[in-house]
Amino acid sequence: MKKVFSLALAVVMLFAVCIPAFAATQYEDGTSGTNTKVVVDGITDMGDGSYTVTIPAEVSIYWGTTETEVEYSIYCQLRTGKFVKVDVSSADNGIMSNDAGTATLGYELENTSYTTAKSVILSTDPDISSVNVKISKGNWDSASIDVYVGTLTFAAEIV
Repeated sequence: MKKVFSLALAVVMLFAVCIPAFAATQYEDGTSGTNTKVVVDGITDMGDGSYTVTIPAEVSIYWGTTETEVEYSIYCQLRTGKFVKVDVSSADNGIMSNDAGTATLGYELENTSYTTAKSVILSTDPDISSVNVKISKGNWDSASIDVYVGTLTFAAEIV
């Protein structure tokens, strides 16, 4: 009788070993299967991200040039669906003047607004854009020969 009982106990123990081998994976939400979500977290501040706009400190426009391109670069790492928008304006209402303020030279700006197309732009491959400074031939013809200075304002924001 002991041998039969020992054999029966051994068979029952074999069934106990087989149960975990055939069990399905149970997930936190109560479902089971072979796919699961992986959450990347650890960010304490879920802000919109950061960006850098690099603009030239000074741009030279040669006498008589009617169009000059002023390039600037943008790189960023933003939240999905956010982009960097840069607006360029004239700080002096489109008029450059000499040091004494006695002579002026008018200009216009073209392509003054730019928005990036991607949320992540690496610093090793920045997004390059430009604004055009246009000085008409008539403005050059009526200007006295002098050194003229004007200021452009670059305003950047996350949109």
